[in-house]
Amino acid sequence: MVVDDTPTATRRFDRVADLPAEDWDRLATTCGHPFLDRRYLSVLERSLAPAVTFRWLLLDDADGRPLARAGLSVLEVDLANLTPERMRGFLGNYRRVRPSALRYNVVLCGLPISNGRDALAVAPDADPVDVAETLDREATRFAREHRGRLVVFKEFGDEDVSRLEPLTTRGYSLVDSLPLHVLPVEQATFDAYVASRSKRMRRNVRDYFRSGESAGLEFEHRRGGEGVPELFTDELHQLYLDVFDKATLQFEQLPRAFFVELAREFPEESRFTFVRHEGRIVAFVAGLRTPPLHTLLKVGYDTSFPAEAKLYFNAMYRAIEHAFEEPVETISVGQGADEFKRRLGCVAEPRRFYLKVPGLLFGTVAKWLVPRMFPERY
Repeated sequence: MVVDDTPTATRRFDRVADLPAEDWDRLATTCGHPFLDRRYLSVLERSLAPAVTFRWLLLDDADGRPLARAGLSVLEVDLANLTPERMRGFLGNYRRVRPSALRYNVVLCGLPISNGRDALAVAPDADPVDVAETLDREATRFAREHRGRLVVFKEFGDEDVSRLEPLTTRGYSLVDSLPLHVLPVEQATFDAYVASRSKRMRRNVRDYFRSGESAGLEFEHRRGGEGVPELFTDELHQLYLDVFDKATLQFEQLPRAFFVELAREFPEESRFTFVRHEGRIVAFVAGLRTPPLHTLLKVGYDTSFPAEAKLYFNAMYRAIEHAFEEPVETISVGQGADEFKRRLGCVAEPRRFYLKVPGLLFGTVAKWLVPRMFPERY
């Protein structure tokens, strides 16, 4: 642990195991999601190393009371995977000359995983200017240590965007990200939820389930502690990789160890929906149930499976059906696939991030590139 005496004292930790549990957990209720739970951070730390380096921060007031907690991470990101498809031909030609172009170390004030949530918890009475300035100093320091070419604070809803507005005076630009789709649970059962939807959606669900039955699909739900680590083989992980490879925008690629560690650290809270065909698992949805929230984290499926079986839709609807089996207030369905999630009845919550590009030359290039990589969405 390292302590810095600034207007807001900062304690730095390079391992989750070194975090003071009481101080870290004291701000647990302020973030509204499980992704700053020390168990989840341990999952990331163990499964993503050495490709990702982490630093955990506690910001304290003069009396030593925690005002904020945050996670920093640094990883190499291929920014070409985040650019619009219309620019990728040009970038492909440019990389024949400079193969490493747009591959940079990026420092995140946030977690190196796309879940539409930030990695920052702030006490309600904390000074937002003081918090923003302190976090910027820490992120900039971390970038210097690891040759980071971009600093990104991600991904914030409207309220947290306002709290971090002081970052704009320190060289950050506010950029739109993909919206987070959340499904308010207003019915007691999945059947009641489906009955409340439009005639078209009700027909679609019936057709999807009928198609799955005709294809011989079978479904099972397991908690992480019910043998999931042993079940999650390299072959099963490949289903996730196949989906990742087809994604229009690619940020992080999770190793098999992520799913195994998730099941081990959250034996009761982690939820997995498996779809089998003739005994072989052909699709899965990994989730995390932490009331009042049920989060669908990642999906994998056999992309070569006959399209008429509607494999993806069957997996997603069965995972949502499973989420209804225990009381929750909200099901988080993730980012992307906007049209499908709109039909589910999800609310699209805007997500934004703050981005700073240190350095005059690279900063000049970025001023041209960033608006093209991250167009306005809202």
